[in-house]
Parts: sequence; C-alpha cells; structure tokens
Amino acid sequence: MREIVGQGPAKTLGRGFAIVHDGSGAAVTSAAAATAASQLSIEFRDGRVAARTQPETGNEEPQP
Repeated sequence: MREIVGQGPAKTLGRGFAIVHDGSGAAVTSAAAATAASQLSIEFRDGRVAARTQPETGNEEPQP
C-alpha cells in the first residue's frame, strides 16, 4: 500500500484502481463510510462518475 500511495494517484488510477469520494470530496475508505455518505463519486483514470449505495445481501458477518 505504501508503494501505491508513494507513486501518486495518477499512476495508481492508470493501473486500474479507482478512488471513491464522498460529497465533500474526501476519500471513502470503508463500506460503512460509503453507506453513510449521501453522495458518492468514483474517480477513474479518465474521469469521475456519480454513484449510490444499496444494501447487499449475503455480505454480513456471521453472528456468534
């Protein structure tokens, strides 16, 4: 991860990674933060697209 960050976002995006941003432009780094955000955008090497979340079934951790 340190190597990816050290190369800068442009190179990272060029390798096929994307960066998810909330409505204020901050990077979203967890599923919980994405679910809580009212607006999302996904940044690719060639631009951004708007996104929204919806609950996904079968993704929950088992309860003890």
